Amino acid sequence: MTRKNVLYGILLVAFGLAFAFYFGRTQKLVCYRTESNRADCRIESDFLGIVMGEIEIHDIRSAILQESGEYSQVLLVSSSGNIPLSNLSTADWADKQATVDQINDFIANPRHPGLLVWFLEGYYFLIGGGIGVFGGFAWMFGIKLNDIKLKRYRMRNN
Repeated sequence: MTRKNVLYGILLVAFGLAFAFYFGRTQKLVCYRTESNRADCRIESDFLGIVMGEIEIHDIRSAILQESGEYSQVLLVSSSGNIPLSNLSTADWADKQATVDQINDFIANPRHPGLLVWFLEGYYFLIGGGIGVFGGFAWMFGIKLNDIKLKRYRMRNN
């Protein structure tokens, strides 16, 4: 294990963790009715079940699917402006539209006491981050794929 390998390995592990942390978060929208029948919501952002942030939104008026070329994102329209619920991405246009419809149905129908919507857009990024972490540790300890194949081959032929 050389210093150079350890340094590159640590950088690759840090990059993998940062990549997974930034892009692999989930969003949860929790909406409820107030006494005046208006819809108030809370957006919780978490990573691996740990709540990383929370935004309170009062007086939700509607949800829209904003499109920009091949990219789209869900926006909540409130008295304080537009708040993004999802990242701007090309993924799952139909799912995003279904979420918009679900939110608008909740807002329009006062009989619904609450709403819970999950957004998990980052599971591909969790996989990519995991590969970065694994690659970093492999680089640090000098593990090469050819070494692993050669050891398996020798074990089979003995």
